Amino acid sequence: MLTVQKTVWRRLRWLAKKNYDFILMDLKMPLMGGIEAIQKLKIRYPLIPIIAQTAYATHEEKEKAMEAGCNDYLTKPIRKDELFAMIEKYYVNP
Repeated sequence: MLTVQKTVWRRLRWLAKKNYDFILMDLKMPLMGGIEAIQKLKIRYPLIPIIAQTAYATHEEKEKAMEAGCNDYLTKPIRKDELFAMIEKYYVNP
């Protein structure tokens, strides 16, 4: 199942209702930044892997995401083979 939510608050509400194998999280979002969202998600759902995605691919941005609790990191534009490999890593072989 794939669910797309535009805001972090909607994501948090959905997570409370559903079971997800992983979260693909954009780091630049309205209302709440991705780093803050990752920290909140990891407190409530520490076992769900989070894959960060961003167009702002700096070493510092990746470091912040990983320190916040991300399990992996993709840069935009996302290549299909990289995305599928990441999905396989967390969905097929958790």
